[in-house]
Amino acid sequence: MSYRLGIDFGTTFTAAAVHRDGEQGAEVVPLGDGKPAVPSVVFVAADGSFVMGDAAVRRAVTDPDRVVREVKRRIGDPTPVLVAGEPIEAHTIAACFVRWVVDRVTEREGTSPAAVALTHPASWGGHKRELMAEALAEQGVSPVRLVTEPAAAAVAYTASGHVAPGAAIGVYDLGGGTFDAAVVRQLDEGGFELVGVPQGIESLGGVDFDEAVFEHVRTIVGTQWTELDFTDPLVRTAAATLRRECTEAKEALSADTEVTIPVMLPGVSTRVRMVRTEFEQLVEPAIAATVAALRDACASASLSTSDLTAVLLVGGSSRIPLVSQQVSASFDRPVTVDSDPKAVVARGAALSSRPAAEPRTMELAPVEARLPVLRSRRAITVALALAMCAGALAVTTGTVGSDILPGGAAPVGVADPVAAGGPSEMLDPTSAGAPKEDPWTGEPYRETTPPGPERPGAQPAEAAPADLSPAPTTGGDREAQVNGAPPATQTPKPSPSGPADSVNPTSADPEPDPTTTTDQTTTTDPTTDPTTDETTATTTEQTSSETTTTETTETVAEQPDAPVETTAETNSETSAETTSGTTP
Repeated sequence: MSYRLGIDFGTTFTAAAVHRDGEQGAEVVPLGDGKPAVPSVVFVAADGSFVMGDAAVRRAVTDPDRVVREVKRRIGDPTPVLVAGEPIEAHTIAACFVRWVVDRVTEREGTSPAAVALTHPASWGGHKRELMAEALAEQGVSPVRLVTEPAAAAVAYTASGHVAPGAAIGVYDLGGGTFDAAVVRQLDEGGFELVGVPQGIESLGGVDFDEAVFEHVRTIVGTQWTELDFTDPLVRTAAATLRRECTEAKEALSADTEVTIPVMLPGVSTRVRMVRTEFEQLVEPAIAATVAALRDACASASLSTSDLTAVLLVGGSSRIPLVSQQVSASFDRPVTVDSDPKAVVARGAALSSRPAAEPRTMELAPVEARLPVLRSRRAITVALALAMCAGALAVTTGTVGSDILPGGAAPVGVADPVAAGGPSEMLDPTSAGAPKEDPWTGEPYRETTPPGPERPGAQPAEAAPADLSPAPTTGGDREAQVNGAPPATQTPKPSPSGPADSVNPTSADPEPDPTTTTDQTTTTDPTTDPTTDETTATTTEQTSSETTTTETTETVAEQPDAPVETTAETNSETSAETTSGTTP
């Protein structure tokens, strides 16, 4: 897979990013020891070979004279850089460093990049750009596209968020060794163009803030620092270590409010405490100068601060809290700080090398009668839900009302069933009235509910004759039951009010047991109750009356055509006899 490489060669750090075919964003390539950015430090060995990055920093502790730092500031200077007494041109050292970055990325990706883009400060003129291009060609890195750092930062910014065409963005690039301020405008066809004259300060950046902290520590150490012999290699090594501690303290103050710097020199062992307020007092004049430079860039583009869509903070030193505070208060515009300001320019350089999108022609295919193809997960979910609803509606339509009609709903196309004795009276679905019976309970409506009109031609079914036969008994001897004995499966129930007045031949209730009345009556003590003889006579007459009632009932059962009044008359006579027998 082909890719494009973007390199941000900075004064103190260098970062690289690649953009692969088919991807929207760019990926940062780690160059250092697990870090996205590598120090822009070169170590020149005795045999003339170069050692780059973190390895050069480690060798600088023992051989500081062979280390080259901040070579970017020296590009275009006719005076060469002296390394261990050997003169080397600054653009040659920079080109060797860029070649080392290309080799590292090629080794990681497995193939050479299809294109290389290198960023440079917006304040560079044609002379510096030509020197750099020629030096890169000598190292075999050609062709190279040179992109301004503000434009690359704006490209990376628009890749993560939408920017309307014609929008103006202010770029505040405070790196390790230089400062650039520029205004870029979004083009209609994509990309950016510089508006006005870019402003920059070449000798202002993070290394100057490091020097301010280092000077602050030396001032506190006092005369002990001035008495050191810097020709001694041990003293030079200790001084380099102290400078590195000051750099780390400056970076820590961007997140913390207080740091402690250890000072370990020959004959000197102490600590220097520094708070953020002291650091801001040291760098505030320099930051005020950068804000003024950005104002000048806006004025050169004939734009006011209100015409800017946003201000983009780029560079490692832009993470200092005082920078965002000063820019926001001065411009009153949204301020955006990238999560990795050291690599944002490299990502923009890689994205700026993307090939232009080829115009696509749309071919209209013939329309075919087919169902639309649902490809998204959301569309498939909606389609399944609609299908389930349609199925449930179809089932409900076919079954609703089947429990309202007598016997259930008839199948479609089948005539209504007809009873043997004539047409059964059914509900008329076309009638506006209500049925005579409740379709749910089967009970007739009350008189307050008017019945609906009957279907024309409907005739009521013939009523079946009532069954006047007595209720069947369960178990036991039929003759014994006629004589007055209860069924074998029934338990006699005592009557609290004495003997029954009448017997209903159609009732299924058990007949009262005459022995129960006798037992209840004979519990009276004859010695204490003078009416014992009368009670005994009454019980005998009652038993005779019940026997007569039973015989009469059997006669009615055998003659179903006889009138029912016979039982009523017999019961009346029996009741009269019982009443006359119990009267004293």
